[in-house]
Amino acid sequence: MIFGKSRQFAIEVIAEPGPELPPVVGACVAGRMRLLIGGMEFGDFNEPCCVLGPICDHLLDLTRQHISAWHRDLQDLTPEQQFYFLDELFYIGSRDNAEHAKELKDCNFLTNVGEMFDDYKGFALTPPIGGHLLMLRNIRGNEVSPVSSFLVPTAEIRQATNEFATWLRAQEKSLNSLYG
Repeated sequence: MIFGKSRQFAIEVIAEPGPELPPVVGACVAGRMRLLIGGMEFGDFNEPCCVLGPICDHLLDLTRQHISAWHRDLQDLTPEQQFYFLDELFYIGSRDNAEHAKELKDCNFLTNVGEMFDDYKGFALTPPIGGHLLMLRNIRGNEVSPVSSFLVPTAEIRQATNEFATWLRAQEKSLNSLYG
């Protein structure tokens, strides 16, 4: 299934096709997933049996009305410089600034939310120009890719995510009645 618009923001997902792995883990739907952003693919669609609930919750959090992840110090930086700024603040630890951390606490994007995104580090910002600025970097092994950045309208992310969440709830109901 593909939810959203693949040229802008889309979620491609399937329940685990099996037969060697089940489509549920406990009461959670398991499957395969990737994001299509600006026509580029992010995530490992070949990673089997990933629990889909946490990534759904993560994307729903991203589209909450009150999420604001921006700081004036990011204004004149390029997306790559913004990525490094945030990476130093949250992961590398060389930037220690409580003001930045408080205002940018909601900017994690895909990092540590599902096995299908293990090779990615990302941030989502809400710059004053509107929409979400999504920044991703493939961090597989020693090969570090350039930062990919996309300004995606919040409405596009919200629509795809809501469609995905509706599908996931229906899958949970259906699969849990079979496997539960």
